[in-house]
Amino acid sequence: MKIIAIAQGAWLLPNLIIAAPFLILAALGWRLNKQKNYSWLYVIAGVVVISLIRYYETEWMFWLNETFSS
Repeated sequence: MKIIAIAQGAWLLPNLIIAAPFLILAALGWRLNKQKNYSWLYVIAGVVVISLIRYYETEWMFWLNETFSS
């Protein structure tokens, strides 16, 4: 979704920074799945990280834009 937002003119750097944890979780999940290693810790950590990012996303987006645009 962040790639679509960037393509439609959203702020580049804040969106990439906010998307980084999702990409890390996806890469880690791909690696765990490839090794046939399934962990509830990964699932719980993923839920917590995604929930926190989605809850604070708007505030962080404005703060990151203000920080990097100066």
